[in-house]
Amino acid sequence: MSSLAQALNHENFDVRWRAAEALGQIGTEQAVKGLIRASRDDAFFVSNRATQALENIGTKQAVEGLIHILKDRKHHVLCNSALSLWRNNRLNQK
Repeated sequence: MSSLAQALNHENFDVRWRAAEALGQIGTEQAVKGLIRASRDDAFFVSNRATQALENIGTKQAVEGLIHILKDRKHHVLCNSALSLWRNNRLNQK
């Protein structure tokens, strides 16, 4: 998994978003810190996949990370985080 976490910092945004997607599917707590950083990526697709991955992981640390991301000034980062938190809350209510 460390290779996937390292791929979150790759110069190519395609590699970064695919790494975020894979980490979300694996769903380990170890990936949360890297995904929180990736959720602030300037590339929309990377940010989107990283917040979705945090949503999929769904642990307390992942949700707290999504809440902290709400303070970001980048519109797409803020929207992605808010949407993931909303979906996570909807899933927990079922």
